[in-house]
Amino acid sequence: MTFTKTVMENQIVYALEGRLDAVSSPEMESELESVLEAGELDIMLDISKVQYISSAGLRVFLVAHKKSLRNKRVFSITGVNQSIREIFDITGYSAMLNVVQV
Repeated sequence: MTFTKTVMENQIVYALEGRLDAVSSPEMESELESVLEAGELDIMLDISKVQYISSAGLRVFLVAHKKSLRNKRVFSITGVNQSIREIFDITGYSAMLNVVQV
């Protein structure tokens, strides 16, 4: 998995590409953790180019969501394709996470 980040006024946008799985999720978790620790920016993940998400990847989203709530910041996901939407629906993430259409 690769990602690029763009910092705007009060938000950082990550564009992810590839697979978010047990191999790649620690890097993404560490990256998000550093932003969440500072507690100053909202986070938007663009996953339109993500081909696969494992349970480890879902965990990254869950942890980031919970820490964002504690910091009174917004954690959003956009670019959800049909197969990932089905995973979100089955796991209940669709109702829990802020999934936006852009």
